[in-house]
Amino acid sequence: MVQLHIISTEPNVGKTVLSLALATLAARGGISVRYSRAAEPSSGNGESSDTTVAQEALGAESVISVESAASESDDGLLIVEGSMGTSAGAALGGSSTVLVVWYRGEMIAADVLDAAEPFGDRLAGVVLNNVPKLRMHEAARNLVPEIESGGARVLGVVPQDRLLLAPTVGELVEFLDAEVIAFPEGLEEPAENLMMGALAMDGGIHYYGDTDRKVVITRWDRPDLQMPAMATGCQGLILTNGGRPIPYVWNRVQELQIPVALVQSGTVATANKLGNGFLAGRGTASRRKVGYLADALTGLAPRFVGLIPT
Repeated sequence: MVQLHIISTEPNVGKTVLSLALATLAARGGISVRYSRAAEPSSGNGESSDTTVAQEALGAESVISVESAASESDDGLLIVEGSMGTSAGAALGGSSTVLVVWYRGEMIAADVLDAAEPFGDRLAGVVLNNVPKLRMHEAARNLVPEIESGGARVLGVVPQDRLLLAPTVGELVEFLDAEVIAFPEGLEEPAENLMMGALAMDGGIHYYGDTDRKVVITRWDRPDLQMPAMATGCQGLILTNGGRPIPYVWNRVQELQIPVALVQSGTVATANKLGNGFLAGRGTASRRKVGYLADALTGLAPRFVGLIPT
C-alpha cells in the first residue's frame, strides 16, 4: 500500500481538502483508498467536522483511525493527514511526506526549505497553496526553481480560489447569530459571493446577474431585491431588521429550497460586522470543495497526482 503523510506547519492551510481531493481522484480510478486524520495537538482527538466531510466524500468505510492506519497492508493508497506536531508520520514508518505550505507574498525559498528540512529522504515534495493569480508567474519563474535547487521537489502550485477560501453559509449564519427559518440543509454550501441588497441604477436582474453563486443580505421588507436575487441564482438569503419574508417571496424560497436566516440588525450594521475580520478567514473543508479541487488537480499539481498508485 502506498502511504502518504500530508502535513503542514500551521493549521487551516487546506491540507484536508487537498488530501481528500487526492483520495477522490484515486477512488475515481478504481484504487482502494483509506484516509485517516490525526489529532491536532490542541484538539485532543481526531474527530471533527472534517472527519464528517471525509466520510461524505469517500464513504464511511474508507475513513479509519490512525491506529488502524499503522497496520494497513492492502494494496491501494493510504493518506494520513496531520500537523508537524502529531506522531502519525512515525507510526506509519515507510510513508512519504507531503508538506502543504500556505503562500505569502513575502515568502522566499528558504522559508519552505527550512520547513521541509526535518523530513529528509521521506519528503515526497511540497505543495504551495493559495498563490494569488497575479503571483502565479513569479512563483513558477522564481520561487519554485529556487526551492527545487535547494533540494525540495515542488509537487504543485494551487492558485488562490474564491470557492476554496469561502466559508459555508452555515458559518456565515453562525457568526451573525442569525435564526434559520428555512432549509438548513443548504447551510453546507460555500458562500462564494456576498451581495448586499441596495439601491442601484441598474435593475435587480442586472445588479445580481454577475454570479449565480451568492448569498444575499437585504432587508426583510424588500421583495423587489429578494426576487431578482433568487431569479439569478442564490445560495441563501439573510434578511435584516428582524422581519420574515412576505408570502410570495416565501413561496419562491420553497420552490428553490434555499436557506433563509433572520438577523435583528440592519443591512449596513450586518455588513460592517462581517467586514471586521470574518471574511479574511480561510474557510473550512466541504464536500463541494473536495470535488471541485479533485476536478482541477490534474492540471494544477500533476506531480502530486503522480503519487497515486496505478
